[in-house]
Amino acid sequence: MKETDPLDVIDFIKESIARVQQYTPEHKQEFDKNTMIQDAIIRNLETLSDATAQLPEDWRDDYPDVNWQRIKDFRNRLAHGYMSVNLDIIWQVIKMAPDLDDILTAVTEMEITYSNNQP
Repeated sequence: MKETDPLDVIDFIKESIARVQQYTPEHKQEFDKNTMIQDAIIRNLETLSDATAQLPEDWRDDYPDVNWQRIKDFRNRLAHGYMSVNLDIIWQVIKMAPDLDDILTAVTEMEITYSNNQP
């Protein structure tokens, strides 16, 4: 199986974050009552979290302020604990937690750094 180019992984992560931001309503009440919005956001959070694990370890090591393990654990919770996902926690992740901004900043910097090193 062909290995995925890390720059393609970065594009995927950035697109997933953009979708989460696009799909997130302004008010939690709308989020709580709209299962389609919940599903779209949760799916994108799950896949972008999984994609971060596909980034080269040495690239992630350059960004120790990003809690990569917590992101991986969050993905596992979404994927395997799907019957008990707490919507209040999802809301906190998308509205109040710094992780999405930290991930976006890190992968954007990675993209700049490593795209300049491509043959």
